[in-house]
Amino acid sequence: MEISVDTGKSWTKVAWVGKGGNRLLRFPTSVRETNGHVLDGMVVRMDGGRYAVGESGENYQEHTATTDKASQAHRLAVLAGICRAMRESGAKAPAVTVRVNVPLLDFLDAGKREAICRQYHGRMRLNMDGENYEFDLQCKPYFEGLGTWLKNKKDWSDNETTVVVNIGSLNVNVLACGVNKMPELRKCSTLVGGVYGFLAIAQREIMAKAGEHRGIDSVESYLYGRRPKGIDETMGQLIEGVALAYVKEIREKMARLGINPKDCRFIFSGGGAKAFEAAISQEFQGAAIDPDGAFADVIGALSVN
Repeated sequence: MEISVDTGKSWTKVAWVGKGGNRLLRFPTSVRETNGHVLDGMVVRMDGGRYAVGESGENYQEHTATTDKASQAHRLAVLAGICRAMRESGAKAPAVTVRVNVPLLDFLDAGKREAICRQYHGRMRLNMDGENYEFDLQCKPYFEGLGTWLKNKKDWSDNETTVVVNIGSLNVNVLACGVNKMPELRKCSTLVGGVYGFLAIAQREIMAKAGEHRGIDSVESYLYGRRPKGIDETMGQLIEGVALAYVKEIREKMARLGINPKDCRFIFSGGGAKAFEAAISQEFQGAAIDPDGAFADVIGALSVN
């Protein structure tokens, strides 16, 4: 069975090929060890531990100092995603190849890349929601933006530079693809903090210019097109101004990598792409937003060899 998984800060996204095409699911990237009642989400028993994964877990980023994709929290989320895919497919696979999303800089570090592969290699035995799963596992890591490139490259010209910009919760990653559609690693980089970095900036700006505090949830809701209580028109304009400055910073940092927006075609993906669509259209004329958004990378990653 071929599966791809992206354990982001907020959501774990899973993709596999099923009847009728690609199948997708997601659940919160939240894990906690517990012996108590689990109201929602999944219960995973593995290596002598009992864990709540998903809705009743705790976000790994809120409770640990690491975003290491080789950590136990990520491992449990990936394995739960594999078992969920098997359950929804109605069949248990004896062997699974999982494509695991890792930050670009970790992928380029051979030691960290090998640690990821070791984490997801060999015979896996676990119980999820009272059902036993046992399968041989091997891993093919991929970096943020690579799946979007694989998913879209058939539509690109061999003679133009196309740039994938993946806006995630924690990072913004850039993948520049030159002649023959191949990535140019010298023009691939992690640029700025992702959506959560932007939200922290927006909060500070609201306090500085409006003298009021607004929670991250309210700012995020406005950013994604909702109109939460407490965000009036004036404050909304302030948030939109911060969003435009944030996208301008992405453009400026691309220029330092040698990427000239006037000479490139852009495609934005990740959960944050839709949120910044208005600012993107101003700074990157003609840029496309991948319609699969947060799922673009896991869908494309099914093609990783």
